[in-house]
Amino acid sequence: MTEPADIVRAWVDAINARDFDAFDELFAPTYVNHHRPYAQDDGVAGVQRFFIALCDALDGFSYDIETLQADGETVRVRLRGEGVHTGEVLGLAPTGEPVEVTVTHIYRVADGRIQERWGDPDDPFAIRPLEARA
Repeated sequence: MTEPADIVRAWVDAINARDFDAFDELFAPTYVNHHRPYAQDDGVAGVQRFFIALCDALDGFSYDIETLQADGETVRVRLRGEGVHTGEVLGLAPTGEPVEVTVTHIYRVADGRIQERWGDPDDPFAIRPLEARA
């Protein structure tokens, strides 16, 4: 699994399987997140913390890949996520309501690992659907 698109697919699969330990193999130790949604820090630990918190707060959360394009080290992916807001996330109390979000990310994958990420600055887990219900 050395193709950049395969690495990004494996990352989505790891989130859906709640296999956050897999991030250690999928992300470079020097991973840089150029757009930090809320408290997501650089490095493997930062991305793990963010997705653990997200999955804890959104019951049944999963991503579906809507589109994925790879060009050399660059992978562009559009994801649709769904879950039920049952726990506090990003400072918002649970609503019990279903949440659906769409996000677009660009990754640089080299040496078999995700090295960098850029995202739409309006998508930081598309919190607006949660804020509207709060």
